[in-house]
Amino acid sequence: MVHFESAGYSVIEGGTVLVTVTRSGVPAGTVTVNYQVGGGSTATESADFILTPSTGTLTFAPGVATLTITVKTVNDLVIEGPEAIVLQLSSPGGAVLGTPSTTQIALIDNERPDLVVGSLAGPAQAATGSTMTVVATVINQAGGVAPATTLGIFISSSSTTPGAGTRIGLVAIPGIAGGASYTAPASVSIPAGLAPGNYFLSAIADLAGVAIEESDTNNGLTAPAQVDIVFFQ
Repeated sequence: MVHFESAGYSVIEGGTVLVTVTRSGVPAGTVTVNYQVGGGSTATESADFILTPSTGTLTFAPGVATLTITVKTVNDLVIEGPEAIVLQLSSPGGAVLGTPSTTQIALIDNERPDLVVGSLAGPAQAATGSTMTVVATVINQAGGVAPATTLGIFISSSSTTPGAGTRIGLVAIPGIAGGASYTAPASVSIPAGLAPGNYFLSAIADLAGVAIEESDTNNGLTAPAQVDIVFFQ
């Protein structure tokens, strides 16, 4: 069988991705397979990326188990937002097509930042009228530098949607370089009048909308574990 080693990659504009095509089994004899840019691509070859070797037929000589396609992305000054490069394998000779036969490369623009909450954790239990410590990691997953922003911390008794319920804290997040992250432990206050019960804990990056981002729809995250809120004794 011949297939891509991975179904997905990501790269910041200006960077390079090495895409591996693998030949499974004993590498005896010669195997060929065609590869091309798929119709799902939103990035444009030559303008946004360059492929080496160029699209066409890949040939595995006897004894060769892997071949590499180099995807070099073009660093331009155009604000484009996230794009996709889709590569497809087809028409194998001397082997059958395996899975995955398509791979998608997420091309991340480097003109703007893109802030996401990578992780969020709180205590198993907290009391009304007291404080609790939460730890959140904010990631700038694009190439542009993010300015200083504010992280909002929320709890909700019924909704897993980030930002739902009651805001219980604001956390200052410094500027973050492209591809970097910042982990912030913060003390937040549980309202004294809050009803006891299990609460979903969530966070929203750049709550005030200070940063002009690649996307404003991916700023939130809900913690995997709920917090048990009890009455303060």
